[in-house]
Amino acid sequence: MRIRQYVSFLMFSATTTADELSGRLGLTPDYSNVLGSRVPGAHPIPRRHMWEVRCDSPGLRIDEQIATVVSRLKPHEARIAATARQLRAADPAAGVVFSIVRYFDDAEGEEEVIQHVVAGGHHLESLSGQHQLLGWHIDRDTLEFILRLDAELDADEYC
Repeated sequence: MRIRQYVSFLMFSATTTADELSGRLGLTPDYSNVLGSRVPGAHPIPRRHMWEVRCDSPGLRIDEQIATVVSRLKPHEARIAATARQLRAADPAAGVVFSIVRYFDDAEGEEEVIQHVVAGGHHLESLSGQHQLLGWHIDRDTLEFILRLDAELDADEYC
């Protein structure tokens, strides 16, 4: 099994642009969308402005990717929380989300590593299906941080 995954922190609005969000937050996004910036056709036109900080580093479990994103956001916590409240007050369709996305059996994903260990004179081998990226944990401090940012948590998994 091959897994590709990433974690992102998203802010989106129909009225506040990614550039405006960057100015308010003092942080440049990794990705952004501009409302209506794409041509109609195969890819839909974005229905909102989007500002995103993402970790898609290979070899990291979801909780490690979350920790990477949190470490980038933490110095800006007060501005992010205030901006999140302002966005929602001005635009009911606005949102702030921690997004976890995983693709299973993805051609670009990371291959499962079968571990071979000798312990106590015994040769041990991990079983297939115990991919090193499976499983994750969010500690209390991280959950409280997400709540202080007035963010939701969304997890999507695709086969």
